[in-house]
Amino acid sequence: WRWLWDCYAHKKEALMEWNLNFLAWKLQNPGKRSERILVLLSKYMGNGKTTYFHMLVAIFSSSLCAFWDNLDSFQDPFDYPTANKLWQFIDDCSMATKSQCQRLNSRSTLTEKRFNQKHEKRVKLPVFDEIVITSNDRNPLYCDAHDRRQLYLKISNAHTMDKAFFGKVYSEFKNQNVR
Repeated sequence: WRWLWDCYAHKKEALMEWNLNFLAWKLQNPGKRSERILVLLSKYMGNGKTTYFHMLVAIFSSSLCAFWDNLDSFQDPFDYPTANKLWQFIDDCSMATKSQCQRLNSRSTLTEKRFNQKHEKRVKLPVFDEIVITSNDRNPLYCDAHDRRQLYLKISNAHTMDKAFFGKVYSEFKNQNVR
């Protein structure tokens, strides 16, 4: 948890408590949504933004977490692969259009959706996912001044490009021998 403490909590107890409580809440309430878009923000690369996805997989399983390498692939019209997930992780989002952001904001609060699979009938399913976005831009998503859906977490550069440190972090994610 040193990675979370250093990079996400900035060594502040209140931030660490929020991070752990958010994860615990989702684990205990998989059928509920926070109705927020969690934006992991840092101008640096290699400091653990994408590592957050690997932590989610270690906690929730790969079948409940989807990784998207950009916003366009997540918002593809054939969106059935986004169905039945608890976590949608969109990596390296930058300069999203106002239209893309409006669709993303809408997606963060809806309770059910018609999913579309190529050459198949659309199917209506409940939606319980949390949306996480990473970015190196200061403000990657268009946001109205009164919008409460986007929650920005600034990531510390404490372990930027520290391959030895992140090697240990990833090793912990793979270790299923919890004591």
